[in-house]
Amino acid sequence: MAMPVITILMMLPRLLAVLGYDPALAAEIGRFLAAIAWAVPGFLGFAVLRSFLVAASHSRTVMIALTLCIPLNAGLNWILIFGHFGAPALGIAGSGCATAIIQWLMFAGLALYTEMTPSLAEYRMRPVFAPLG
Repeated sequence: MAMPVITILMMLPRLLAVLGYDPALAAEIGRFLAAIAWAVPGFLGFAVLRSFLVAASHSRTVMIALTLCIPLNAGLNWILIFGHFGAPALGIAGSGCATAIIQWLMFAGLALYTEMTPSLAEYRMRPVFAPLG
């Protein structure tokens, strides 16, 4: 599912240009969308694990992940948009980069939780073929 979404995100700046947006604004939006496209697989993975964990009565974990990532996203935005702590000032593209990083961190956090929680062991992926011997 990530590829169609990424493709649409990559086509949007051209659509904006055709619709008559200022070329500089369309280019800036394109930089943001190119950065945010990296978030799509992480976002979709997070969405799957979020739904799974809520269905498995582990909604508190999802809430904690989201609550922790809100200030982290704000901090990363501040650093990457304005170039604090030696980071380059990326402008609006920095916001896309921060969001992509956070999406992947949330996905990784829920994946790690799912893998480490004993009560979820029965739902983990198992090898299709058992070793012979």
